[in-house]
Amino acid sequence: MKIILVVEDSRLMLEMLSTILRAKGFDVVQANNGHDALKIIDGRHVDMVITDLIMPGMDGIELTRVIRSRGEYKTIPILMATTQSNEKLKKIGKAAGVTAWLAKPFRPGNLTALVINIICPKQS
Repeated sequence: MKIILVVEDSRLMLEMLSTILRAKGFDVVQANNGHDALKIIDGRHVDMVITDLIMPGMDGIELTRVIRSRGEYKTIPILMATTQSNEKLKKIGKAAGVTAWLAKPFRPGNLTALVINIICPKQS
């Protein structure tokens, strides 16, 4: 079973993302912010990170940079799920190491199709 770390400061969005992913058979680990996310990945393996962009303390771009600086997570897929989707931010995200960008609001099927395509390409 693939393990996905969902990092989101909105409790409602965190639960929604987790519910959608669990319904598709993924194991979901939750973090409310970037600092908690780093503690989680220091202690366990995850197959993908889905993070919000705008969070207090550490935004999604900074979180991506820190994750990418750790050898064991250089290539882990990171999906940025955010209401902010302008081209300038996407370029900054890509340079930081974001794998894909998903604009909120989104349809549950769009989220799961993107996740499956990225971490389980043979199932798509």
